[in-house]
Amino acid sequence: MNSANPIVVALDSNIVIGLLNADDTTHHKAKLIYNSLTTSNVQQVIFDIVVTEAISVIGRRLEEKKRVSEFGQFVNQLFVFAPKNDLEWLTPRIPMLYDDCFALMRQTSGRLNFNDALIALGCRELGYHISYHSMPILMKLAG
Repeated sequence: MNSANPIVVALDSNIVIGLLNADDTTHHKAKLIYNSLTTSNVQQVIFDIVVTEAISVIGRRLEEKKRVSEFGQFVNQLFVFAPKNDLEWLTPRIPMLYDDCFALMRQTSGRLNFNDALIALGCRELGYHISYHSMPILMKLAG
């Protein structure tokens, strides 16, 4: 292997979820994989869409378990594990709307997932109208 060109591995949402949530069924496996990567000559990359998917899944699972009060602590853990400035951005508008999406998700204790928050904020930025009838949580927020 050429040390000038290290192997680059993109972490997927299952790894991120497993690392952040000790109760997740993938926690042990995710730790083993992550520890193996960090002790190897491997460059790790986290894409923006992985972060958004991971926190959306965690929010949904916390709601299912009636533990939405824990959502904020997972957001905080995620910000430490994958700081915004360290992400590899794949989508053009997320950098401008990222913090507002998480604020909107916090406001709803994770019931509004990241993609829905991004849609709502993107529509507001672009001056589009949101069909609140098709998204009940947005209708409630518009309230």
